[in-house]
Amino acid sequence: MSMHFVWGYMPNIAEGKDKMLQFWRQMSSLMRARLEGMAVVAYFPQTRSQQNTYNSALQDLADQLELGGEKRQPIVWKRFMLATLYEHTRHDPQFMEEWKAIDPVLLPDMDGDGLHLIALSTKPLTRELAGIFLNLCHSYGDERGVKWKPQSLGRQEAANDASAAQREAA
Repeated sequence: MSMHFVWGYMPNIAEGKDKMLQFWRQMSSLMRARLEGMAVVAYFPQTRSQQNTYNSALQDLADQLELGGEKRQPIVWKRFMLATLYEHTRHDPQFMEEWKAIDPVLLPDMDGDGLHLIALSTKPLTRELAGIFLNLCHSYGDERGVKWKPQSLGRQEAANDASAAQREAA
């Protein structure tokens, strides 16, 4: 008996549920027909390299700049940059569904003259949004004269990969 494959790619979080239902329908058809089947579903979130690069960039911002007149921890910079990214992309048709799936909560502040973005993390960002997030961090820092570490520019990861490849070749 030959194996039947059901495969697909989930381009973003927003389409995940519909894609998984589609895969399930295909698999259940195989099961009803008593055929062997295997489902392979791929989703490409942000890469570890992107995470390392933007975490390093956030540390550079925290080390070199003030936010609201004070030095802040990288986590504060992360929230600030995420809120900025959200504000600039939430109405963009390309990202509206992704933001809906991430489900950020926008609440008024206690004084009623501002908003707070709650429950937002970088974890569910797709590669594309993570890339935009990193570009936003770099643009903000560049405008303010931040001196980036090589890792903050993604160069350390490339150097490490090249060194590993050279060691393997030897």
